Amino acid sequence: MNEIQNCGLPAVKLSKKLYNKEVRILKKEVKTSFTLLQNGTISLFWRPEIFEKYLKSLKEEGLDLCFFDCAKWTSEEEFHQDVASKLQFPSHYGKNLDAFNDCLAGCIPESEGLVLAFQNYDVFNAKFAEMGTAILDIIHRNSWGFLLLGKKLIALVQSNDPTIRLDSIGRMPAVWNPEEKSNKSRNI
Repeated sequence: MNEIQNCGLPAVKLSKKLYNKEVRILKKEVKTSFTLLQNGTISLFWRPEIFEKYLKSLKEEGLDLCFFDCAKWTSEEEFHQDVASKLQFPSHYGKNLDAFNDCLAGCIPESEGLVLAFQNYDVFNAKFAEMGTAILDIIHRNSWGFLLLGKKLIALVQSNDPTIRLDSIGRMPAVWNPEEKSNKSRNI
């Protein structure tokens, strides 16, 4: 017998046969987006054919795709020009990471969500590692906002280097609740 504890509520008992049947059903119906998002917003890919398979699957789920060939970005300016053009940022886009964060937050699609597909990310990251990490961090943080609106924001990052190591993405600080956010509200 397997038990699933319901946080203070009586435990639900499932027979092994029923439990295994439910798990098999769930595995058949799990969407690619769920599979990716359960481990974070950013997923790394090495083989282009697997990268393309996931892109196709996410498109079939109803997510919009925005594709970037990062090998073409030979400067930070080229990154900003490419994302501004493809994500249709407003003409006043400031072409810096703060502006990227602000504009990405406003890219809420009418579809199920948005997939940012970065091919050859290792090429850009080798030249601009700090910025490469910051871009992915911004995407990760914005994913939370998308989810709160019932949408998905996913980044697929393809690297030709199977040993690529990226700094930790998405280190989220603990923040004060809205009523105690200001120092004054906490008598400080």
